[in-house]
Amino acid sequence: LLFFNAGAVQCGYDINFPVTVEAQGVTYVLNDFTDYLNVYNMYQFQLDEIELIYPVSITDINGGTVSTLNSDTDVCTLIDNC
Repeated sequence: LLFFNAGAVQCGYDINFPVTVEAQGVTYVLNDFTDYLNVYNMYQFQLDEIELIYPVSITDINGGTVSTLNSDTDVCTLIDNC
């Protein structure tokens, strides 16, 4: 959800890499969006298996404000308010 809504066209934030995710017990450090797409492609039929390891920080594209997301609830609140 966080990755799908990033960017100016969507919710107006950039994800501050690196970000760590876990899928089926394997930890992946994502250094950029290409790394995310590689993991996404490995689990494209099991997207619910990919879990963010918090905290994750994002930067507002317009104001430059950095925010820290500490849970799935924080991500959902962000997406609901954009």
